[in-house]
Amino acid sequence: MKKLDIVLPGAIKLLAIAFALFTISLPLLPMNALAVRSVHLAFVFALVFLDFIYKDKTINPALKLAKRGIYLVLLVVAVVACVYIYRNSHILMTFRMGMNNAMDLRMGMIVFAMVLIATYLYYGWLITGIVVTFVLYMVFGQYLPLWIGHPGLSTTRMISNITLATEGIFGAPMGAAASTIAIFIIFAAFLEMSTGFTLFMDVAKALFGRVSGGSAKVGVVAGTLFGTVINAAAAVTAAVGSITIPAMKKDGFEPHIAGAIQAAVGTGGQMMPPIMGAAAFIMAEILGVSYATIMSAAIVPALCFYASIFMAVHLYSKKHNIQGSQDLASNMNVKYVIMKSLLLFPIFLLFFLVAFLQLSPATAALYSTGVAILSTLPYKEARFTPKKVLEALHKGAMGIINISIICAACGIIIGVFTVTGLGLRLSGMLIGLSGGSLGILLVLTMVSSLIVGLGVPTVAAYLILAILVAPALVQFGVLPIAAHMFVFYFGIISAITPPVALAAFVGAGIAGVPPLKVSIWACVFALPSFVVPFLFVYEPALLLISDSNFAILQVVFFTLLGCLFCAITTQRYMFSNLNMLQVAMMAAATVLVMLPAGALDFTGIELPAALTAFAGIALAAAVIVPDYLKARKIKLGEGHV
Repeated sequence: MKKLDIVLPGAIKLLAIAFALFTISLPLLPMNALAVRSVHLAFVFALVFLDFIYKDKTINPALKLAKRGIYLVLLVVAVVACVYIYRNSHILMTFRMGMNNAMDLRMGMIVFAMVLIATYLYYGWLITGIVVTFVLYMVFGQYLPLWIGHPGLSTTRMISNITLATEGIFGAPMGAAASTIAIFIIFAAFLEMSTGFTLFMDVAKALFGRVSGGSAKVGVVAGTLFGTVINAAAAVTAAVGSITIPAMKKDGFEPHIAGAIQAAVGTGGQMMPPIMGAAAFIMAEILGVSYATIMSAAIVPALCFYASIFMAVHLYSKKHNIQGSQDLASNMNVKYVIMKSLLLFPIFLLFFLVAFLQLSPATAALYSTGVAILSTLPYKEARFTPKKVLEALHKGAMGIINISIICAACGIIIGVFTVTGLGLRLSGMLIGLSGGSLGILLVLTMVSSLIVGLGVPTVAAYLILAILVAPALVQFGVLPIAAHMFVFYFGIISAITPPVALAAFVGAGIAGVPPLKVSIWACVFALPSFVVPFLFVYEPALLLISDSNFAILQVVFFTLLGCLFCAITTQRYMFSNLNMLQVAMMAAATVLVMLPAGALDFTGIELPAALTAFAGIALAAAVIVPDYLKARKIKLGEGHV
């Protein structure tokens, strides 16, 4: 037993490094899709079960030995099944599709069972239960009422669809995980090891550490930068909040406000190019578009998200007279930042390669990883040694596991939808409930997205929503990319919405306050993010989809202006405290400025978007101008005294 404990860490590390090297070399390997995905899953299964053998904390020696034996058997069986599918991948995809032999079906059943077991080990009963529910529907759906049931399926067809083709477990989500997401996770590991993340915080401190509300602004800027690479709301909140939340509390921010600001900022990382979240790569795979297209569509809404939080933080700081942070004030000068900026070059290179040279995300991430190693050469403390390279490969590979498992689990759900036709039925039901109104359908979709996202990882939430509700929007006439972005955004925002708000729970834990209070205030600071998805459905120009540059500039300008008005409304402050009438006027101005063309069609009212926007600007001016004059008069009076 003790010998095993000594050997296991090294074995896991070697296997993880081999997995990372396999992932990195994929762009150069001539392998079909099923072969790549089956080998990828074989590595994942091996690492999952070895990791659980090593981490098992059972005290009873006999029970511990039995559990380790079971995990070892599961490991061998799982890897053998994946290797079988790899060796027969070409035949399965060309000659035996839907006409599988007995051995194919046995191996497919093993892979299916191993995915369920791995899902349970990593995500517990919630995700596993969702998957099992859909599987039960596939098996017994013929006994349900006609409006929701299906005619019935043969065992061969079910297993073939779920486990032996590129539609179920080995479908688009697993394809994105194996060929793209994994390489990006490895890139992020190298960037972290290069101390590039430390520079993110240093830059934020240098820019905003000394200004009003500096600690919160450092949190916003650092969270934005971290979010471009770390694409998990809770992780960004923890990484940045562990530094900024205590500083915010010390500077005068109420504890629940400090936790809320950082939780809201952490949530936005998955919206922010160039890397965004794993779900974004899967979206590109499902929609059949380049990742550059997804990145281009996401950039303006992401900037609106962070700009709105920054505006709200600034107004809150001014309202409560919170000065610059002494803890986070930085003495760094511009020269220092420029000298260290080479460490951030890989991120800019990645954006350039994908957005301008149109390289595949995997190839761009591979080149950027190499540059991340080279960029450390001028800095002795950050320079990569062979040991450090192996450590980064190990860390990156271990970071892939949980995403690959959730992709495999959601692949089962996708397979169920494909083989039973459930997606079309649900789309028809949603459209029927909306009564033919796009606005009502969007509200129903938003509520569905927030519910599905409760306590569920973003990848799982997006995949379920992409199958359940996005087709209804597309069927209604919404652009596919706008429909998928809509559910993607609300799946992300669920990280701060009650009752299960993972990012808010992390922020509350650091701040030492009740999670519900943090969750509510995080939603207040991020309020425009609940509106922006509705805007880009009606105004695709917000996703940079338009033949007119003027139309893009117009909708972006009005959206950013609406975010400012929304921040003024929620903070009830511009140059001084606003009364309730002024707050109501600013709320109305926010609605008018952000109201897209066609949003009132269900009422029979048709108004040009520009007309309502200018009406909103006029209404806001009626509040802001007198407030400015009043504040200026008070300031001059104090100066005179």
